[in-house]
Amino acid sequence: LNEQGVSEGSIGILQDITSRKLVEANLRQREAILEAVTFAAEQFLKASDWPTNIDNVLERLGRTIDATHAYLFEHHPGEDGNELSTLTHEWVATGFPNDLENPMYQRIHLVRYDVDSSDDGLRRGEVFAGNSSNYPEIEKARFDAMGIKALVEVPLFVDGVWWGTIGFDDMVIEREWSSVE
Repeated sequence: LNEQGVSEGSIGILQDITSRKLVEANLRQREAILEAVTFAAEQFLKASDWPTNIDNVLERLGRTIDATHAYLFEHHPGEDGNELSTLTHEWVATGFPNDLENPMYQRIHLVRYDVDSSDDGLRRGEVFAGNSSNYPEIEKARFDAMGIKALVEVPLFVDGVWWGTIGFDDMVIEREWSSVE
C-alpha cells in the first residue's frame, strides 16, 4: 500500500489444480458407475425374470455414463446354424431415435466372423471401445453411417457361450471411453 493506503501491487501464488480436479471427477464418475452396477445387481436379484428390470437397468447405466443409447443384443442360432443377433432392449436419451423402431434393427443380424470386426473381439471376451477416429476399418463406414461418434460394447457370456452384448453409444461427441466406463 502507498502512503494513502491504496494498493500499488500485489503478490500472488497460482497453482494449477487441473489434474487434481480431473482425478476428483473420475472418482465421482467411478462411484456413480459402481452405484449403477449395484442397482443393476439388485434389480436382477429381486426379479425371477431378468427382462422385467432390464429397461430400468439400461436407463440407469446409460444415464450414468452419459450415453445416448444403452442396449442389449441377444444371440441365438439360426436355422442354418449361423449365429444371429437381435436387438431386444434399449434405453434412449431424450431427443434421440429409438432403434427398436428402426427397420434396420427390426431384423435379425448375422454375427460377423470377420477378423478385426467388433464381433471378433467380443467373441473372445474382449470389450470393444472406440470412436469415429479409431474404429476398425471394417466397422468405420457402418458406425459412421449410423451417426455413432463413440461406442463401447461388452460381451455377455452364459455357461461359457457368448449369449449377447450390452452396449452404449454416444451420438453427440467423439470421446475416449475411460477405463472406469
